[in-house]
Amino acid sequence: MNKTLLSALLTLLLLLTACGTDKNSPVYLRKQQFKEMLRTRESLQGMLNGRLSYDPDTFLKTAQALENQSAQPWQWFHEMQVADDSKAKQDIWQEAQAFRAAQDELTKSLQALTVAAQTKPKDKSQLTPTLKGVEQACASCHSRFKVE
Repeated sequence: MNKTLLSALLTLLLLLTACGTDKNSPVYLRKQQFKEMLRTRESLQGMLNGRLSYDPDTFLKTAQALENQSAQPWQWFHEMQVADDSKAKQDIWQEAQAFRAAQDELTKSLQALTVAAQTKPKDKSQLTPTLKGVEQACASCHSRFKVE
């Protein structure tokens, strides 16, 4: 009896595992890209708050990487119904121009960060305002278009 119960439980677990996230879905792909951007931004923040050692060259390369990464997730926001596993509000499609403007604000803030990082300041605090601009662009978009 115990072997039968154990076998049934293992079969059930295997079936539930097979019902996992579709790793080719637009929601999954954009979430992965946003997570990568978050990790990159955390590295920049870590250099400025002392959690990581500040190196102007590394900061510049990381800022450039974040700017490049920021172009990726938008392709996965094509018009569609909001999926169960999505935190995107329907407003993204209903207010497409405003959503595009928010993307443009992020792009501008990232360009400003890269330009500031290119000066390779010895005083890392000079980069704090531009990184805060990036964070504000993210927060503004999230407050308007993301279910928290």
